[in-house]
Amino acid sequence: MVQAKYESAILPMEFFDPLVEFVSIEVTQDLDKGITELNQPKYWEALRVRFRKYPPERFNVKVPLPEGTVTVKGTDEEHRQAEQFPYYAELVGAMAYPAAHTKLEMRYTVSVLSGYMSNWTLDHWGLALKALMYGISTKEIGLMFSQRLDRKGFNVLSAYGDANFRRPPERSGGCSLVTMKGAAVHVSAKQHSTIATSTTSAELTDEQYLCSNHIMGFRNMMSEMGFELSEPTVLYQDNKPAIDISNNNRQMSESTKHMDVRVFKVRERIEDQKVYLEYVSTCEMIADLGTKALGARQFTYLRDLMNGYALVRAQYPDMRFKCHLVLAEEELARHTGRVEVSEGL
Repeated sequence: MVQAKYESAILPMEFFDPLVEFVSIEVTQDLDKGITELNQPKYWEALRVRFRKYPPERFNVKVPLPEGTVTVKGTDEEHRQAEQFPYYAELVGAMAYPAAHTKLEMRYTVSVLSGYMSNWTLDHWGLALKALMYGISTKEIGLMFSQRLDRKGFNVLSAYGDANFRRPPERSGGCSLVTMKGAAVHVSAKQHSTIATSTTSAELTDEQYLCSNHIMGFRNMMSEMGFELSEPTVLYQDNKPAIDISNNNRQMSESTKHMDVRVFKVRERIEDQKVYLEYVSTCEMIADLGTKALGARQFTYLRDLMNGYALVRAQYPDMRFKCHLVLAEEELARHTGRVEVSEGL
């Protein structure tokens, strides 16, 4: 039965009964608190059944990749030995679905493992099982959007961009992350298409530019839906030289002047009041989730900031969660704080 109708010449809507599930994504809403949770526990349980003969019977895994994991391509002989486990590609592909929708902290893991779909080794298979066990262990954790808790504002976009520089001839990798209503709405974690010559180069020519592209895409989409954004979208980075160059506060050196085309595009967006660059310390850089394999404490801290659970828990400390959140109270207060919830939207 139709409950309400949203009158808009731009985007007419009709609201029906509360959504409970959509393509295996479970939806839980608390309309009084203005909170919506998206997760996929049934999907992960189905994966447990599908691959039940491989993991141990009991486990509790806190990170999808062991800290500091660096993968390498194996030899043909190593691949032949791993062919006794022929379901590597199926397993990684199955995990890619929740990693793209509700388990965004696994985007980096899936991106790394996807590079070995046709030549995996026993080491890669072990890492894939580790990721599976993490997904099952944290199956209740997804994304939690809050209507009035985000200190950045109501329907306000913000973004994080970070790169993991690797010396040539290897290509660096990076992560672009866009948030709204207290949680991530987009995460991209992948290897760069070009070789960077420095950390600043990796941040400027790839992650800063690519993240600004994602910002512009979301701003355009919101404008088409009738949400006009009067303020520039904040893009957080942890590289001050990259910020200074894009803000035109620092001249390009011999090692950075080859970056001018993309840098000028970012400068244009800054001058047009579409993007605003702001520094954030590395320990608060949420996009680190998509650049490297972190330890359990830092991973959990950044994950729960990214997915919105930390924000909701800081505001409602007595609220019961199906999942176990391990963030310390002082860490929650340091980053999120508590806000006064207004009755209006």
